[in-house]
Amino acid sequence: PELPCYGCDHVLAPRTTALAKESITFTRAYAQQALCAPSRNSFLSGRRPAHTKSWQFVDDFREVGPDWTTLPGAFRKAGYQAVGCGKIFHPGLPPNQDLPYSWDR
Repeated sequence: PELPCYGCDHVLAPRTTALAKESITFTRAYAQQALCAPSRNSFLSGRRPAHTKSWQFVDDFREVGPDWTTLPGAFRKAGYQAVGCGKIFHPGLPPNQDLPYSWDR
């Protein structure tokens, strides 16, 4: 990212710089799979692509693990309201953005 905490001195971001000094700054990023949908399914289900059988955009992890609890689903079970918006799971898979398993709305 183009921020001073990552070595970009030509950018002025005093609040982000102050936050970074009080936080952990991550300098490496890893993905479970080279495509976004399998990586999203892996992250949100807590399972590797080998377990979700999600290798492409068209793979639905609910076909393999219909009872798996996702990260937002765990928040729901703990009493939090889970609201999803935008591209969290890949659009269309799981069907209906995984309502009602992962989200309240």
